[in-house]
Amino acid sequence: IPLALGGDDTQLTQDDWFTVEATSGDVIVATTGTPGGGPGEFVNGLDPAIELYDATGALDDPFFQKEYRAATVEDIRAITRAFGDAAGRAKAAGFDAVQLHGAHAYLLSQFLSPYTNRRDDDYGGSFENRLRFHREIYLNVREQVGDAYPVLIKTGGQDGFAGGLTFREGREAAKRFSQWGFDALEISQGLRGNWYEETEFRTKINRVEKEAYFRDWSKKVKRIVNIPVMMVGGLRSIGLMEALVEKNETDFISLCRPLIKEPHIINAWKSGSRARADCISCNK
Repeated sequence: IPLALGGDDTQLTQDDWFTVEATSGDVIVATTGTPGGGPGEFVNGLDPAIELYDATGALDDPFFQKEYRAATVEDIRAITRAFGDAAGRAKAAGFDAVQLHGAHAYLLSQFLSPYTNRRDDDYGGSFENRLRFHREIYLNVREQVGDAYPVLIKTGGQDGFAGGLTFREGREAAKRFSQWGFDALEISQGLRGNWYEETEFRTKINRVEKEAYFRDWSKKVKRIVNIPVMMVGGLRSIGLMEALVEKNETDFISLCRPLIKEPHIINAWKSGSRARADCISCNK
């Protein structure tokens, strides 16, 4: 559910999604994130007066053509507070959990990647420094929602090109998130490479062999963490999803585009259908 929860003018109550909750009877999680200067397709509709930023503001990004600048320390602190405030509002409004979006070229993945983060202050350079922003946001969120409230994170296992975040560092970041106290991990893509095969938007998922394209990352992360892992990435076949859980390669399955085309497909599977999702990720 896309919502703006970071501003002081946000007013949200359970009435805003009471029908959804009453119909599904399931858990509803609010995802919080900020695009920074990366995923331009998500911010093209913003007011042109809004200033955008990334880790350093010094890169030629083929996926983002608007002007942007490096985040200042003051920006970082303000964004950290906004994440915490958004999580607090989500909890107060009745959401069952919050998830921080740290993948898909969003600002957190720009800070984690050595390709976009070339800062020379406490937020850049070493692996520890590139994780500092994540750590401060997590602590602020925890301060707002408490220790018992579920806080999840979606993170990139690896960037989509050479010279960016490696899986070795991506896996270590996931391990740190587990150690800090996050309640679950969703393993996806970091920064994007060439369209579409080096992004999370892989297309033509028309047979089972093309499904679960982040499977290897997810199962390797699961081996080293003590919290649940969610697998995402082109999953369409209920039989494969069941097998992945049964083989202990993941704890949960994450879907997006199949639900756009077939909003009721989960209920169909629960009712006994074995039909593969119609979505082939045409990216149209």
